[in-house]
Amino acid sequence: LNEKALHVFDSLADGACSDCPEVMYGRGLAFSRLGHVFRSKSVFNKIIKVNPRHDGALYQLAKYYRFQKKDLKKSTEYLDRILNSETESALDVSEKARLLWFQNKSM
Repeated sequence: LNEKALHVFDSLADGACSDCPEVMYGRGLAFSRLGHVFRSKSVFNKIIKVNPRHDGALYQLAKYYRFQKKDLKKSTEYLDRILNSETESALDVSEKARLLWFQNKSM
């Protein structure tokens, strides 16, 4: 299923939407679920360059640094960027509460 998803997102990325954050995000998630953590990290970093407030990419990078690199400081920096965002967010209040809980447990 994830390989099919990656194929769909690759097709979209090869078309008119190569720099669309949501297409890139889908590719990053597919890479992550297929175990290609370094490729997914690269995609999420590219998203942040296009949209520095993309909560999904920030969250995935926070998870990467927490679980792959065991770097709590870097993970917390990404979580802080989400929690301190004053823009309309794709993440709802309960998701931000979970992030804060996760952040507190990590300290």
